[in-house]
Amino acid sequence: MWSTERKRFTDSQWNTLTLMTKEGPVQYEDEYGVRVGINPHTFILWYPKGSSPTGYKEVELSREGLQSDFWISKLHALFNVWKRNKDLTIC
Repeated sequence: MWSTERKRFTDSQWNTLTLMTKEGPVQYEDEYGVRVGINPHTFILWYPKGSSPTGYKEVELSREGLQSDFWISKLHALFNVWKRNKDLTIC
C-alpha cells in the first residue's frame, strides 16, 4: 500500500535526476520514463495510459513540488535502469 503523504525531493534525489537525464531520457522498457522538462528545473515523468490520445500520460515534476511515494518508487526504478546501463558501458 502506498502512503498518501507527499514529500519534496531531497537534494540527493534532485541531483540524481539531473545526472540521470543529462545525456537524454531514461526509459524502462515501453512502460515509463523520465526526461528533462521544457520549463527550467523540471522533469517529465511519463507512463502508459490507454485513454490518452498518445497512449501516455505525462506528469511534470518540479524541485518544489510535492511527490507521492508511488512516483518516487518509479523514479527509483528508473535510476536502477540508468545505473545498470552505465555499468554496462563502463565494462
